[in-house]
Amino acid sequence: MLKKNKNTKKGFSLVETLVAVAIFSLAAVMFAGSFASFLKTSLAAKQAQRNAESAQYVINLMAKTIRTSAIAKFDSVNSKKIRVLDYSQPTNANNCIEYEYSNSDNKIIVSSAVATDVNDCKNKNNMPTSELTKAGEISGLSFSNVDADPATAPYGKVTIVVDIASNDPSNPSKVQTTTSLRQ
Repeated sequence: MLKKNKNTKKGFSLVETLVAVAIFSLAAVMFAGSFASFLKTSLAAKQAQRNAESAQYVINLMAKTIRTSAIAKFDSVNSKKIRVLDYSQPTNANNCIEYEYSNSDNKIIVSSAVATDVNDCKNKNNMPTSELTKAGEISGLSFSNVDADPATAPYGKVTIVVDIASNDPSNPSKVQTTTSLRQ
């Protein structure tokens, strides 16, 4: 009888190894793409959350200041700026505060100076400024329903609307509040 010589070598052939490496590489590329997409979405969501928190902080700060103030200056045509005389300070000198939206930088700027009365506040020029928001966090600010004459309506209302910057500039989120003047 003839004995058959069986090949008893164990292992994978070159073709089998190349196919396995190709499949593994394809799976790794798909996983990396999914992870990169998830990471991008996560970072965008965190930025949107930071922008919303910044808008909420700013709107609360402005509402608190306006609530205890008299309107010194408001331009209803350009509703992106308001100047108030804040009576909440316990000293004889009150703060003249101006909130303004800068279109060029997409940020909210606050200016303040000491004023003796509403007329003094109205006529203040070159007040020192500081930023309330960073560039790009906010995409708009407007004030409305402002009664700028404290003699005729000392207890008016001011509506503040802040547009939150987003990845879709055509559809920004808005935060809005209305506060009454309580001189």
